Amino acid sequence: GVEGISTRMVGRRSELEQLQKAYFNAVEESETQVVTVIGDPGLGKSRLLYEFATWAELRPEMYFIFRGRATPAMTHRPYAMWRDLISFRFEILDNDDPAAVRQKMETGISKLIGADDEMAHLMGHLAGFGFEDSAFLGGEPGAIAERARGAIGLFFQRLSALDPVVLQLDDLHHSDDASLDL
Repeated sequence: GVEGISTRMVGRRSELEQLQKAYFNAVEESETQVVTVIGDPGLGKSRLLYEFATWAELRPEMYFIFRGRATPAMTHRPYAMWRDLISFRFEILDNDDPAAVRQKMETGISKLIGADDEMAHLMGHLAGFGFEDSAFLGGEPGAIAERARGAIGLFFQRLSALDPVVLQLDDLHHSDDASLDL
């Protein structure tokens, strides 16, 4: 973490190789892979993910990455991890106004899978980005949330048909239940 100084990862070589093997299975065999890294605080889980991400970025294969990190403040905010995940991917900042968020969502979805404003609005609404005035969000709140979850599934389905998708979720023990269910 100190600029100009690089350090080696210590004691996690085996775990890194397991992540790399899962990566190759996903890319070469088109197999879904789920890897869970568990350990007490300070044992190098975040460093392991950093090393894997650095390694994967140098690979010639194409893939989409979505990163999210839960914090203790997110535990009771529905879909907070989802919000963090798409904020990272679409470069949405906390101080972006609703029009900027809408534009980033629509443009981001369009660049990845083609224009689908309804999908962008549903996904953004579920993340709590204030899409309440969207023409795509009519109906009962429960029905809108169900449509939004379906849109998210369809988004990842379409995206994974193009290239592999990596979801890197850090500190899940702080995540909200709604994001975990999603």
